[in-house]
Amino acid sequence: MPECFGCHKIIRERYLLKALDQLWHEDCLKCACCDCRLGEVGSTLFTKANLILCKRDYLRFCVGDRFYLFENKILCEYDYEERMVFANLPQNSLDHIKRQTEILEAGSDAGSSGYGSSESPYTEHR
Repeated sequence: MPECFGCHKIIRERYLLKALDQLWHEDCLKCACCDCRLGEVGSTLFTKANLILCKRDYLRFCVGDRFYLFENKILCEYDYEERMVFANLPQNSLDHIKRQTEILEAGSDAGSSGYGSSESPYTEHR
């Protein structure tokens, strides 16, 4: 007789579940967060940090591994690091980028192709 990996009791029921190469009672294979029976919510389960999770909780809790509080906002690690990079840049380097953008915008007109004249670089001259 097979033994349940969850409760370590013999599985005598007609149906059993196999997950993570182990056998389980239907009542023993549950989501670690919401305690739902995984056999009832679908055929897929997820694991994270040695926890067995249903799809909903996996997506809800494991979208990003790290979050930071920055200026009273919760940011994922990627956004937080991006803001730190910009925060550590000297202000004059950001002004330089802004000035370059303003110069480019002022020098362009609606009829320009962006190649310095109103003609396309592909215009054939005869």
